Amino acid sequence: AVLAYRQAAKAGNSTAQYFLALAYLMGDGVKKNRRVAVAWFRRAVEGGEDLCNFLSTRQDPSKEALIAEFCSLAAD
Repeated sequence: AVLAYRQAAKAGNSTAQYFLALAYLMGDGVKKNRRVAVAWFRRAVEGGEDLCNFLSTRQDPSKEALIAEFCSLAAD
């Protein structure tokens, strides 16, 4: 699945970018890499991916708030 996510993510699919970020965050199918996870998550947020809001504790957070929350999650 990671190969398909990566291909779609590189083509600009924000949903694939989100799931690829989660894969890197958890080490699911790839070597765990928080820096890469944050980079893909940032691209997903900037692409308007609605699933990113599920990680947020805020209602209707800004893109900057989503990225900051994900960076904090990835730092744990």
